Amino acid sequence: MVPGWVSYFETFGGELAELANGELRQFLQDGLNDANIFLREQIVILERYLEQLATGEITKEEFKGGVVDLHQNIMTHEHIMKLAAKDRAHRMAERIEQLILERLVNLLP
Repeated sequence: MVPGWVSYFETFGGELAELANGELRQFLQDGLNDANIFLREQIVILERYLEQLATGEITKEEFKGGVVDLHQNIMTHEHIMKLAAKDRAHRMAERIEQLILERLVNLLP
């Protein structure tokens, strides 16, 4: 089943649809399978933001603010995690910055 936020982004076509149905969807799936419960919870929150954006419950600016907060939360918790989880948290934070804050937000109408 295709998540509602993917269907929403597909309506715009082009790079936004490709990003949503490719890299971003895979990133979220990988995050949901992470061994660290904190990181899985952050992905659940991110998916909630994506759904809220898709349904119009939040604006693009509110979405970006929520993602920035989520990114900062991961970076803060990275310092108290064990090494393996710390590396995954760092990679997750980097991917959020690259995929969402730098690419997705700029592609949104």
